Amino acid sequence: MVNVTKSNFLEQLEDFLQHLPSASYIALDEEMTGISLPGSRNQRPNKIELPGERYTRLLKAVPERYSILQVGLALFHKNPRYKNPCRPRSGSTSSNRSGGGHHADADDEHGYIHREGVLNQDELEDLVEREEEAADEAEGLLGDDEPASAEPEYTSRVYNFYLFPASSTREMTLSPSTIQFLLGNNMDFNKVFAEGVSYTTVDQAEAMMEKHFEKYGRKEDEKAKEASHTPSKRGGVKLSRVEDIAFCARVIAGLREWIDSDIQPGAYPNPAGAVTAGLVHENRDADEGTAVVLPPCNAFLRRALYESIQGEYPSLILERADQGQNAGPRSNQIRVMRLSPEEKERRDTRLRREAWEKILGDVGFTILFQAISDACNGKVFSKEQTKSFLNGTSPDISVDGKGSNKIPLIIHNGLMDLMFLITHCHDPTLPESFEETKATIRSYFPRIVDTKILAGEYSDSIIKGGKSDLGSLFNVITSEREMSWITFKAPTISNGESSQQAHEAAYDAYMTGCVFNGLCDRILYQENGLSGSLTLDKLLHDSTDDAVRRLVGLNKLYMHVSLYTIDLESKDGPVSGVHDPLSSGLSVDTTFHVSGIDTNVSTRDILGALLIGGNGYDFAQGLRYEIIWVDDTSFFVGTRSEADITLNDASTISLLASHVRNNLHAKLGNVEILSLRNYFVQVRCMKNDSEDKNSPQHGLVGSIVSAATLPFAIVGHVLGFGKRTHDTTASEGPAHKRRRTS
Repeated sequence: MVNVTKSNFLEQLEDFLQHLPSASYIALDEEMTGISLPGSRNQRPNKIELPGERYTRLLKAVPERYSILQVGLALFHKNPRYKNPCRPRSGSTSSNRSGGGHHADADDEHGYIHREGVLNQDELEDLVEREEEAADEAEGLLGDDEPASAEPEYTSRVYNFYLFPASSTREMTLSPSTIQFLLGNNMDFNKVFAEGVSYTTVDQAEAMMEKHFEKYGRKEDEKAKEASHTPSKRGGVKLSRVEDIAFCARVIAGLREWIDSDIQPGAYPNPAGAVTAGLVHENRDADEGTAVVLPPCNAFLRRALYESIQGEYPSLILERADQGQNAGPRSNQIRVMRLSPEEKERRDTRLRREAWEKILGDVGFTILFQAISDACNGKVFSKEQTKSFLNGTSPDISVDGKGSNKIPLIIHNGLMDLMFLITHCHDPTLPESFEETKATIRSYFPRIVDTKILAGEYSDSIIKGGKSDLGSLFNVITSEREMSWITFKAPTISNGESSQQAHEAAYDAYMTGCVFNGLCDRILYQENGLSGSLTLDKLLHDSTDDAVRRLVGLNKLYMHVSLYTIDLESKDGPVSGVHDPLSSGLSVDTTFHVSGIDTNVSTRDILGALLIGGNGYDFAQGLRYEIIWVDDTSFFVGTRSEADITLNDASTISLLASHVRNNLHAKLGNVEILSLRNYFVQVRCMKNDSEDKNSPQHGLVGSIVSAATLPFAIVGHVLGFGKRTHDTTASEGPAHKRRRTS
């Protein structure tokens, strides 16, 4: 794990770009200066509001206001020394498995194979060895008693980027509570402010690079013209004052003596005439000729000297003395350099490299942002292309190409991380529409997996109580006892050492990648049985996006305290006009609205009624319920399965609906129970009946957006969502204390 600041940015940029193309997946995490708006802590998230409404009300302004302090990036590579593990077989144990360590392994540093370009001999041998092992396994040549690999399946390279826009006009706003939290977790703010890497938008970065190449393209054209044409003598500055004429004559005379003297590079004598004229010989690198600095003078005389020297000695190089080698506070002086053609070429190369490196430093982290986006979009990288970009001979990190893998980006509860990236590297202002923001995110990163969703909706709960925070998941994934169902070893870190510091962006990114690896192993084991035919690498790079989406929730993001899962692909959610699906496996057919209950009924009463089997519905023992109170007389009950029961066929849904109705009627009496789908139908009917009675500015339906575009806005008014406040001070009413699941 490497901390990246502006002092080692170029070195680590090269390292990152060299290892990016061969990565199986990329994990990302961030630390910011704030994560909530002032006063928003008193506005508790409304679980039933639409994601677009939450975005406008609470989310959009946060990444526009605050800044990123750290970005953690972890590249995960398939380990070429990894042996195909023996999946648990009958009678086998996990005694041969290694623990979940994640320490540095210096031998892993170059243990990867480029998906593009020519393989060297070592890489070729690794590839052949892996293919032979795969063939042996396919033919059943690996014995049942062969031990699992002592190597992890993946290795990782982890980078911790400190960000600070020193040259930007963007202000940095700090949230006191967030800063206190980060200080408590050892955030080095001195490193952020003094050594942070810069960033800019992609458009600004492209403009800076384009200007650079235009400038040096013009210089090449000018050099070609100079080689084929005799410089024309143009009228220039006319000196009239005696003292000015004498000054320039004295300087030119001293310059002639310096030119005529036989001074070798690396030797520093000053000819007597040059000393008299006030010329000072400079110590320079031996491979860049000799130079003198002319005496100080005003701008008018400097221009006169420029014209005189360039006209009489066009082969000399002139520049301001506060530039280049030995630069100092000498803006009123001229440096004159005498170089051979070879020395001039070396100087031009150095100046161009330094100018390009300055641009790379100014663009900073945005280069990483664009490179990751290119890799995620399947663009082609090569060693030659990377070298050309870093040397400043090409403005492109990658090139368009077909057949290249689209590397997935892995996050944990990372919707806000993605929006921060957009405000920092795309546009400081997010789109007004949440759908536009989702489209922007997907244009940069078309394949995203959120391990928060992966843990909660696509894999069985592996932690008692269903915890899905990153630290808890990581501890379980790397636990020998908890993961006894499969051989798993956490990826090693092959660059630097692990800090094991939670809430450091790099280590959190590493944990995110490990959790993804471990959860996917569990899912694939359940999918494959004992065959192990579908590996994680095959899933990510050889399977269709539909398969990845089905197994690990591709492009579905977690939204905190919400009925919804953010879907970057879906244009239609559970009903027309809602763009995101319900979360946690809930659906409009298995979520019910219950109204007309007695105010003394509690969540415990409701769950007690629902958890009773009998009535021919014994399958109900494998269900989990979520109670979401609307007010003191109505609530939602969401249902999802934790057993081998699917809730998407008509017969099971009918049984479930009967179970919910019968049990709740038995406990609560004559209450109204509607599936969410039927409730939407009822709301639309109410809208149609009232359209002729309400103008667009008046009435229940006329005062809100149409049901076709924001149906839950209408549902909210009809169900009384607006009747209760959601701030932390709202303590009246028994419903305030009755929200929980079972």
